[in-house]
Formats: sequence, C-alpha cells, structure tokens
Amino acid sequence: MKKLFLLLLFSSVIYGERITFLPFEDMTIDGKGKERLATLISSILPQQGFSLVGQDRVERVLPLSTQKEIGSFTPEIAQTLGELFSADILVKGKVSEPKKGTLIIACSFLNARRELDPILAERILSLFWSELGRSYKIEKVISADEMIISGEFKIGDKLEIIKAGKKIGYAEVIKAKDGRAELLYSCSENFSTFDSVRRSAVSISDGKIACLITSSPEANISLDRNFIGKTPIIINKAKKGLLSISQEGYLPFQMEIIPPDTDSFLDLLLVFSTLSKKEEKKGSILVVTNPQNAKVYLDGELIGLTPFSLSNIPARLVDVRIEKDGFLTLSEKVLVEGDVELRRDLTSAILPKPIFLPAKEKENHPEVISIPTAHTLNQGEAIISLNYPNLFVLRAGLPTGDLKTELRIEGLGAGLKYGLNKWVSASFSYSKYNMREKEKEERKQALISLSLPIEEKAMLHLGGGYLWALENKERWFLGVEIPIKENIALLIENDNIEKYGLGFRLTFGRMGFLLGVGKDRFDGSIFLKRKPPVTT
Repeated sequence: MKKLFLLLLFSSVIYGERITFLPFEDMTIDGKGKERLATLISSILPQQGFSLVGQDRVERVLPLSTQKEIGSFTPEIAQTLGELFSADILVKGKVSEPKKGTLIIACSFLNARRELDPILAERILSLFWSELGRSYKIEKVISADEMIISGEFKIGDKLEIIKAGKKIGYAEVIKAKDGRAELLYSCSENFSTFDSVRRSAVSISDGKIACLITSSPEANISLDRNFIGKTPIIINKAKKGLLSISQEGYLPFQMEIIPPDTDSFLDLLLVFSTLSKKEEKKGSILVVTNPQNAKVYLDGELIGLTPFSLSNIPARLVDVRIEKDGFLTLSEKVLVEGDVELRRDLTSAILPKPIFLPAKEKENHPEVISIPTAHTLNQGEAIISLNYPNLFVLRAGLPTGDLKTELRIEGLGAGLKYGLNKWVSASFSYSKYNMREKEKEERKQALISLSLPIEEKAMLHLGGGYLWALENKERWFLGVEIPIKENIALLIENDNIEKYGLGFRLTFGRMGFLLGVGKDRFDGSIFLKRKPPVTT
C-alpha cells in the first residue's frame, strides 16, 4: 500500500502542470481587475493536475513594466522564466472593463518547460467551460444510445457528456419540444442520471483564439453579423472579427476580437457581460374638445372624458378616437414622442338631426310564403323554393323515426323544426346575412306553432316566439289554409314582422307547386311528397 501511495504521488509530480500567472495589465474602472482575476483562477485551475506556483515571487521579479520592455515572449524566454519560477506554463494577458458591468480577460498560455501534452489546451479550456458554462442533468437513459434532458434546444445541437468533471463522450439533439430534448449519443464509458451534459464548443474557422462568453440575461451571439448561438457559449478557433452580444429590450455590446501576437499554445478570451436595459421613451397626451365631456378612445379602449390627459405612455403611434352624441366621430393617428396636445372643435362637425325611418333603417327580411304550421315534413319529403328576397330555400324531412323532424336551409342560414305531436311543433333558425339589404346581420329565432281544424273546412295556424336580431322583438303569426278543390288550397297569413301573404298550393300526385305574394316578397316552390307505404 505504501509503495502504491508513493507511485501515485510520483506520478502526480511528473504529470502535474505548474502554472504561473505573470502580472496582468489592469484596465478596469475600479482598478480591482487583478483581484477578480485571482478569485476566478483560484476557483478553476488548482484541480485535476494543475497547481499555481511562484505567484508572490513573480510580482517582485517580473513586474508589468519589465514585461513591456521584453516585448514578445519567444519560446527561449518562456523556458528561461519557467526555470526561474519553477513553472511549466506561463500565463500573460490583461483585464479590461470597456463599460460598467462587462469584464474581459485575455489570457495567453505559454509553454515554459517541456513537451506539451497534445490535449493540454483542451483540458484547460474544458476546466473553464465546466466552471462558467451551463450543465444539464440527464433525466432518463432510454437505450444504449439515447437519452432525455430538459432545456431549450434545437435539433442538431451538439453536446458533451460529463462524468465527474471529465468529458467522456458526445451527443446530438434529434428531437426537441416543449423544453425537453431527446439525444443520440456516443460514449466511451458507462454513465447514469447522476451525470450531465453541456454544450460543445462552436468552431468558426481556422482561427487561433478560444472565446468563452457569458451574459446576464441570456443573449444572442454573432460574429461578423453571423448568428452563432446563445450565451453561455464557447467558440473554438475564432478568427479576428466583430463580436456582438444582443438581446431584445437591452443595449447591445460589441467588441473586436484580436488574437494576440504570441507564440502560445492557447489564447483564451473570457467575456462576462451584463447588458443594460434600454431606456423606454415615455410621452403624454392631452385631449381638449369644444364642447367638453366627449369620450376619448386610445387604441380602441375608452380612457375618459375630455378634457383628459394621460402620461407615461410608451413612445409609439397611437389611434385616438373622439366621440360625442350629436357630433361626427373624429379619428386620427398620433405619434406620441414627448408631450402631445390635441385640441379639437366639435362644433364644426355637428350631425344633422336624424330622420327616423324604422322601416328603412334595419328591416328584417321576410321569409318564404309558407305559413309556419305545426306540421313538419315526413321523412323523404322536400320543398325547394326560388323566392325573393332569400333566393333559395330548401326544406327536407329527416329520418328521425317517429319524431317528425325537418331541416331548413334558407339563404345563408339554417333551421330545425320538431313535431312535438300531431298539432304542436317547435322551430329554431339561424341566419347571418340580410339578403334584402345585402349586408351581414345575425338573426336567431325560436317559435312555437299550433294548428287547429275548423269543422273540416279549413285549418287555422297560429303561434309566436322571439326573434334575436339587430332589434330584438317578439313575433306572432296567424294564418288559415282553405281547400278550394281537391288539389287546390288557398293560403292566407299575417305576421307582425313579415306582414301579409297570399298564395295558392296546387297538388298533382306526389308533386305540388306553391305560388305566393306578400309585402315586398314573392315565392315559387316545388314540393315532393313521400310515396305512401303499401298496406296489405
């Protein structure tokens, strides 16, 4: 056991990477950039085979002024300094704060001692990404190559599988919906729901610098105006270009990516950006009218009576409407930028006194000349009408067994009629267009009808109900059907809405005709009767 411990200790010394951070140029607003850098580095690098060495000595021996005198660090200078400070890796760079809330750290990692591990740059980058990036918990392992995670993803997103801080495989999103994603993965080790995944680095070109960008809030990242993804994001091998961080409702941040002129094995750019909210422009509007007490509508919503003022309106184009009984309605679009005042004289827009013409204003269009009797059509019977003003009416008996039911299609409307018994029926109808006025008019109606024989010489029809239209009103009707000959009948009706009607019905076997006229209406119908059943 003791030998094994010594072997592990010896191995860690051989393969451990000792890192020395040279004094950084501090360009932050408060001059505390070095402290922030030290806090960040100490929380990320002293793990997984990395150690920080010689920091106090470096400050004394190689201050920033001396670095500037040396200029570019050649491999020979880096190795000499590595021996001086007992370090394998030297890190030089600067901390800047181009605006309050945005911190930028530029690091160049130099080989100072020996041959580099070929994946050393990837290891260092992975440590920073593990600390500053975003991980997603594996919720479910479906099969040997499929898993489920939660998060906002799109199909094709690339992710890395992380186990105990180590990358062990890759995955790609194949399904994404409602904040859940299904991934197809390839992995060198077994893993479980205790492990996690994170986004893979985005490779842009054959550049040199690696960029790790975080922001508050989450924002869109573009390089030279080409969208790359959302923060946090890691860009591998980025070239020189314009980096943009933007989010709706916030002021964007832009910076130029300039890879340093150093002989380094890793150039790392860390960007921590806090976006500032855009200052929303506000305005106010004052509406004054003569006479006063006119209704003021803003974007269709009633907001008050004149004189009226409203402040703290987000700057925009608004729709202002002013209404007052007896005056024309005024409507206009107003750009609210700052304080806006509207003064309108309504006396120049007085409406003439209305002339009431009830019959012309909204006249309910009449129905076909057909007394609304209690009788409904038998199954298979039908009446087809060409009439004015509804143009077309179809009545058909429906196959509903013992209950007589009749379907009625009238212009752009429909209705149902039920025979409650031999003498009483109920009807319901709906239409949405006034054929006479050639305009939309929703109309609903419910009626109860009663038919009474008068000593076998005539049939009296009466009833009533209610009509829901532009002007709701009760409805009643009274009519009589008088046989003249065996196949001819006289029809007379009066309706409080449709007024009078007069018609004749002629029957020839199973076919019949109806001709009728009324107040501003006429009708021509053909009806077919069902063949009576054969009795034995």
